[in-house]
Amino acid sequence: MIESVPRTSQEVRTVLARAGISLRKSLGQHYLVDPNLRTALVKDAEVQPGEIILEVGVGLGILTAGLLERGAVVLGVELDETVLGVTRRLLAPYLAAEDTASTEPEPERVVARLLEAREADEPRVHLMQANVLRRKQLDTHVRTWLDALRAAAPEARLRLVANLPFQIASPLLVSILEWRPARGSAPGDGGAGFDGVAVMVQWEVAQSITAEPGSEMYGTLSVLCQAHATWDVTRRIRPTVFMPRPKVDSGFVRGTTREADSPFPLGLSASEYATFKQLVHAAFQYRRKHLRKALALGTTFPSDAVDAALAVAGLDATSRGEVASAESFATLARTLTARP
Repeated sequence: MIESVPRTSQEVRTVLARAGISLRKSLGQHYLVDPNLRTALVKDAEVQPGEIILEVGVGLGILTAGLLERGAVVLGVELDETVLGVTRRLLAPYLAAEDTASTEPEPERVVARLLEAREADEPRVHLMQANVLRRKQLDTHVRTWLDALRAAAPEARLRLVANLPFQIASPLLVSILEWRPARGSAPGDGGAGFDGVAVMVQWEVAQSITAEPGSEMYGTLSVLCQAHATWDVTRRIRPTVFMPRPKVDSGFVRGTTREADSPFPLGLSASEYATFKQLVHAAFQYRRKHLRKALALGTTFPSDAVDAALAVAGLDATSRGEVASAESFATLARTLTARP
């Protein structure tokens, strides 16, 4: 057990007080302070020894410690530099390399150390300060580290396991699922993306991710996430296990990627996937309109092409977008992309 990392609300308060740190809700800093639940979540995530984990929102290393105790190798990302300085001290025995505020080590060198430790069955972590998203896309700096990891360990199990800040959860999940290493001349040439995710998110987000077509919670996030992975919710979590307490419940969701080694999901090409996303956004931007009208308003495809594609997909033109599965949207995208 990693004793230096705080495990209860009182221990968290003590660590923060000694460091003179006040948590900021604007950064989504809600720390898990129930040690039994932390253990349960790591078990739910099915973390395996030697697995490579990306953790976003490391905070004081509370979940990180649980991942390390399971023998994982962790790349941890934290936005708050002051908090990260404290966490580096708390997890000092497990750091793969010395980190300072002024010197960022070379990714290849640190990755090599992480993987050496992995081969020796020694849990290790590298902590980096970064804003993981830029304009709703994975930050270039974070991509560089992920590229280095995949290049050095192409066959390793790579997953996102995290207590995600609420405000970035949805775009981050989509960006993680879409990410592929950029080593070749075309998307996907660099190898496989993430094998899956296991994350804490706002309860409504958990419901949306796993919602079935036709349900009230089914929407753009549902389709995009379900196109890439299969999902389940392992538990609903009350605010009382966090500090400070959020105003809403959370949910822990697991996703297993369908085609981690394919550049795009559901067998789509690059152009078809671009069309797929355009159709999904149009359908739910105008979700109260008939699907035929929504696609006419939200895309530039002519109405006769839309009618033909809806027929191929087996969708009623007078139905609404929430009845269409990810596979149905993929059929629409293939048909419309292939039109003369």
